[in-house]
Amino acid sequence: MSQFQQFITYKALEVKFASFNGAAMDMILENHPEMLLKIPMKQVCAQLQLPLVERFERILSLFGMSKREFIEWALTDALDRVDLILKEVDVLEFQRQESEQREIEAKASEVSA
Repeated sequence: MSQFQQFITYKALEVKFASFNGAAMDMILENHPEMLLKIPMKQVCAQLQLPLVERFERILSLFGMSKREFIEWALTDALDRVDLILKEVDVLEFQRQESEQREIEAKASEVSA
């Protein structure tokens, strides 16, 4: 990608996200902890390998993002991708077929009784 394309992409994204301010939510939660009672949220913790955490913190620093903001974006994206894959492979296909077969057998039993 040329430097011009990079610059135009940067400007386009800057305009796109100008009205979005994820840091505002962090500031509200930090300065008004009582808001946690009004906004349904849950603390999520996990032990991660140190190299991953260091890489994560470098990215946060580079982008000036909070952990909450980055994790929320990344988790939303990951879950959207999982939902798409689950739909594409029809993950419940066999369970649905088994359930339908049981219903057919139950109805047949009722009719014959």
